[in-house]
Amino acid sequence: MTSELKVFGTDGVRGKVGEYPMTVDFTSRLAGAAASVLAPQGGTVVVGKDTRISGYMFESALEAAFVASGLDVILLGPLPTPAISFTIKDCNANFGIVISASHNSYEYNGIKILNNLGEKLDKRLETDIEKQLSKDPITQTADTIGRATRNPNARVSYTKFISKVFNQKRPLKNMKVVVDCSHGAAYKIAPRVLSSLGADVIPIGCSPNGYNINLNCGSTNIETIA
Repeated sequence: MTSELKVFGTDGVRGKVGEYPMTVDFTSRLAGAAASVLAPQGGTVVVGKDTRISGYMFESALEAAFVASGLDVILLGPLPTPAISFTIKDCNANFGIVISASHNSYEYNGIKILNNLGEKLDKRLETDIEKQLSKDPITQTADTIGRATRNPNARVSYTKFISKVFNQKRPLKNMKVVVDCSHGAAYKIAPRVLSSLGADVIPIGCSPNGYNINLNCGSTNIETIA
């Protein structure tokens, strides 16, 4: 690899699973490079994902690489990007990862890196990470490696946060809301949040199996919700 390598697109790294750059090997290298640039003195990284079958594979690759780099890893499981962004700030993490390919089908996946404010990285930091890819990753000894834990409360914390945003209690009371979760990351949290706000929720696309994300539903199939 050379320092001229360009891997970041308009919204992170994305591609077909098993093909560059969406391979386990490259994902591990990207994690090591991101750790060196965004948390050179160690720290914490939050990792969340959607429901694609490959998400578990990339989650494991990122977890191992970050721990080897000396970072503590907080694994969130399936959560929508805004909830991951919120959790980054809520946990005072150095940065966060979203494993998702948005509206694409299950054959694709992607990696978005968010800064400590839960925001998209600026181009300068993306360039620094791309340059770091040409270098050997920094690995730690058994005394200095990180630790990985799961945060089972992230969904609840985000739901409470959303509820507090509204000044009035149950602002959606007496409203019927149809929500299409695309068999994706919001399949649990979106109906619960809307229900907590008082809505009579009609959920669709809430039965992910790893392969049906965005299948005949979601933003590219809006007739499903009409």
